[in-house]
Amino acid sequence: MFGVFRVLSVFLVLSLSATGLALASDAVRHQEVRFAAGESSTTLSDRIVGYGSVDYLLDARAGQTMTVVFEPSNAGAYFNIYEPGKGPGEEAMFIGAINGNDYSGVLPADGTYTVQVYLVRAAARRGEEADYQLHIGIDAMGGQAGAAAPSTATSVAETDARVAGTPYSATGKIDCTFTGDETVTRCDFGVVRAGGAVATVDIVFPDGFKRTLDFDNGVVTSPQTGEVATHREQDTTFVTVDGAEHFAIPDAVIEGG
Repeated sequence: MFGVFRVLSVFLVLSLSATGLALASDAVRHQEVRFAAGESSTTLSDRIVGYGSVDYLLDARAGQTMTVVFEPSNAGAYFNIYEPGKGPGEEAMFIGAINGNDYSGVLPADGTYTVQVYLVRAAARRGEEADYQLHIGIDAMGGQAGAAAPSTATSVAETDARVAGTPYSATGKIDCTFTGDETVTRCDFGVVRAGGAVATVDIVFPDGFKRTLDFDNGVVTSPQTGEVATHREQDTTFVTVDGAEHFAIPDAVIEGG
């Protein structure tokens, strides 16, 4: 009997230890960013594992220019930037999965900005790791207080000229849902138009997962794995991938106008 209790005790300890490690790897860490005396930038090095992420917090003023350069070892790692009063789970002012690993822009408000480093859902689910360096700079002098920040998005009804700092003809939001997560209703998108009804659309879920859809005169495919089904209602194409990802793509996204 003593032997049975001993085995059960060891099993319980190992189970709790494994749970503790899982929770540790999934933890969200917060770190204040401070520059050395006389400096206006810094380089941070760290590692994230699975669903773990790091929120870097730094104070800045409206009109100053923030620069962020992200160098990850894993292509599934990205960073987002949130303006004061917002954070992960809310609308980001910069989305790395759409706009890339470099950001430079004039800040819209005084307060604490959040730079979130994370792995996309697919990589996190596999327990992948990412070592990275994050270069963050705020210009020492700043611009005129209250200066407006340049928009990183444009309406699909506006020009097809490239959105500044991105490869996209337009960026914005579309209706989207994900089976099993009722909190998802809107996704960020970026579209590269090739003329007519030919375009490539990158769609990013709130958790950072990106889906790419290629439109070619009514035919929709994805370069990623996944079964794509579509149907039309008036001027909108409804796309379903693997029966779980659902998107409503207006013709104006693909064709402009």
